[in-house]
Amino acid sequence: MFSYEMHLHCSEVSKCGTSKAEEFVKSYAELGFAGIVFTDHFIHGNTAISRKLPWEERMHAYFEPYEKAKCYAKELGLDVIICLEHAYGNGKEVLVYGDITPEILAAHPEIEKMNIKDFIGFCHENGWFVAQAHPYRKRDYIDMSVPPIPELVDGIEVYNHFNAAEENVKATQLCEQHDLIAISGSDTHNASVCGNAGVVFNKRITNGKELANALFENNFKLIINGEVV
Repeated sequence: MFSYEMHLHCSEVSKCGTSKAEEFVKSYAELGFAGIVFTDHFIHGNTAISRKLPWEERMHAYFEPYEKAKCYAKELGLDVIICLEHAYGNGKEVLVYGDITPEILAAHPEIEKMNIKDFIGFCHENGWFVAQAHPYRKRDYIDMSVPPIPELVDGIEVYNHFNAAEENVKATQLCEQHDLIAISGSDTHNASVCGNAGVVFNKRITNGKELANALFENNFKLIINGEVV
């Protein structure tokens, strides 16, 4: 059994992050996780990457902070996979998992102006897995009158550690109603709060392509509130 954190934010790439990437590597290695998936805020979200940079430079800047963490993770036997969380308006977001590289993103500056349907279409053309993040989270910055988009995504984040219990219950119901793939992620921003969520595969996942394929196969278990279910 190989446990992976599926949703976290580091301070180098997300403004809201309070721990550096290497701190997360250390924490999850100590917990016995096989790997972590960084899903930092992308172009329209709470990113720490300057929007003043030219598009191509911005895409490469998004990935640069992870290189040191990946080297450190290799020493500890932890897999680090770089994915993203994309904000598409009204406080709504999707998690994107796959073989996401700065080269692919840099070659498509039109991404910045895509609506969510076209963006997800672009993701699927590249073989990436898209999940609705915390679909029923209630926050001041989220327009709750705007519904989630189960008709466009492949999965639903049914457990988010920082959501209220009733929000996770509604997310689970949405996932079941639309026969989508359920995932779990902590959405942690601090390396002292780890290990409460994630997915457990029966094989090692070493890169984004393997991750997307494994998610589409839907042969894994969830970590919910620290327990494998």
